[in-house]
Amino acid sequence: MFTLPSPIQEAALLAVGAICNHFWARFRGRLTKLRWAVQYHRVAVSAQDAAFGTIQVLHNNRPVNNLRIATLQVQNESVRDLQDVELNIACLDGSTVLVSEGALAGSLQRIPFTVTFDQSLQQALQNPQNLQPATLNYLVTRRDYLVHVFNRQATANFVLLIERNDNNSPNLTVTCDHVGVRLRRHAPAVMLLGENQLYAALVGLAVGFGVILILARFIPSKWVLSFSAWLIGCFGSVIGAMALKCWRQLVRWFS
Repeated sequence: MFTLPSPIQEAALLAVGAICNHFWARFRGRLTKLRWAVQYHRVAVSAQDAAFGTIQVLHNNRPVNNLRIATLQVQNESVRDLQDVELNIACLDGSTVLVSEGALAGSLQRIPFTVTFDQSLQQALQNPQNLQPATLNYLVTRRDYLVHVFNRQATANFVLLIERNDNNSPNLTVTCDHVGVRLRRHAPAVMLLGENQLYAALVGLAVGFGVILILARFIPSKWVLSFSAWLIGCFGSVIGAMALKCWRQLVRWFS
């Protein structure tokens, strides 16, 4: 037989929940995770063909073979705000980084290079004839950035123009030696109408379930319910994406 809990049991359950929530918050606070993902886009490829002739690609009047753009995103998905986070972007598989820049999402300020990388770059530009092979390799395969303020849920966006001498895709990696920070690679999310497709599908499933419950209460026809369920199943992800967009718009209006 079901009985209501006594006041003492309610207080004990409330205390246990508060203690668990406190330790969970402390545990999450100690784990600072940065999630990163990268996508590659082909820009141009030089080629020689007997039928179509020669295709030559130039970068600053210099012939290049295979140009790709890499878009890299690093997100602070923790509950902590970070300061002076150094992000080391490396491309060590035969690729050459020609140009790069970085900025925080929603900010007009560019993310600067680290002092060490910037000094090496300026010395190489001022005295290219005295450039050592190790320094040259460091400059063309690395980009070291310093994010002065990396707030929680903020995203740092980087764009790199990369050259290769073959037709393979470059392979970027990111490292960070900041105390208490761990990097985790994440595959780029599949988007639908500008929203994460997985989240849209889950939201669409929840919205569709609610709609079916409402229809079942006011419309007893099984055919109508079956057709509505089929329709929601076909367009559930689209419904979820639209629901997410409406929710974001409401948050903007009332925030």
